[in-house]
This record gives sequence, C-alpha cells and structure tokens, in this order.
Amino acid sequence: MNQICKICKKKSETEICLECSKPKPKFYYDVKIETMLPATLTYRILAEDPQQAVDLIKKMQPNSVSYKLIGRKDLKLRVYEAGCSIIKLMLNILK
Repeated sequence: MNQICKICKKKSETEICLECSKPKPKFYYDVKIETMLPATLTYRILAEDPQQAVDLIKKMQPNSVSYKLIGRKDLKLRVYEAGCSIIKLMLNILK
C-alpha cells in the first residue's frame, strides 16, 4: 500500500519516507556582521542551513571582533582629566 509522505509529498510505504526521517547534516558557518561601529563581529555556528545559522546568532556572543579604526568617523570628542567628574568640567565651561 503506497502512501504519500507528509513532508516531501512523494510516494512511500509509510507516512514519512526514509529520506525525510534521517537527520539533516550540520555544517559550520562563519557569520560576519558589519555594525554601525567600525567593527566586524564574527560568529562560528553549527547549523543545518544558513537561515538557521542566522537565527542562532541572536542568542550567542561573537567569537571575535575586528575593529577598523582607519574608517571611523569621530562625531564628538571630549577630553577629561583622569578621575575628574563631569560636574567639575561643566563648572569650568560655565565660568
């Protein structure tokens, strides 16, 4: 008696064919994310496909971070004395 597999819709002897019941092989994926900071985050993920790798990085810490200091853009620069509080700096500016 031939039935149709529920997953792949092919004819098989059981409800789920042997190809669909085997676990999918997992591969290591390197996921690199360029952020608004001048840095690139790198993750190494063991997943079945690239989409699953993207879903898994949301819960993990990056394996490495590489900074690109040459391409940075300084928006605001502030210099403080070591151990100085911001209140002391503001008082000096208001005088």
